[in-house]
Amino acid sequence: MVTAPFVTRRQPGLAGRLWYGGASLRSARWAGEHGMNFLTSSVIRAEESEDFAEIQLAQVRMFRAHHPDGERARVSQGLVVIPTDSATAAQRAKYEAYVEKRTPRTAAPQGPGRMLFARDLLGTSAEMARRLYAHAAFREARPGAGLVD
Repeated sequence: MVTAPFVTRRQPGLAGRLWYGGASLRSARWAGEHGMNFLTSSVIRAEESEDFAEIQLAQVRMFRAHHPDGERARVSQGLVVIPTDSATAAQRAKYEAYVEKRTPRTAAPQGPGRMLFARDLLGTSAEMARRLYAHAAFREARPGAGLVD
């Protein structure tokens, strides 16, 4: 039997820079079991609840429960956040129309996969900070969050 030669490169620290984006408890568990970083999505599967923040929180906890680093495992949260601090009145009106058009899909799970969309967050930085800190999954993900250290 002849095997083709191949080259493997070792990149120090690569594993710590890989992120797995997931939308379900199963994907959160898989990412944890494989020692990946986890990015929970702004579009997730409504498996046990229809409360978006509750579902994201369950994913973060599932991931960390199965990750070798436990509570220190890195998690980032996917949400659409539109700060308006420097927006003109016309830009703000455009953003508000955009959010208004997208909001109906957040009312209930969509399709046979029961996919649930996060509500878009629109407002000033101070408003965004208040809304994010009120989000259970944000508070849980925050200590290890960020795609860049």
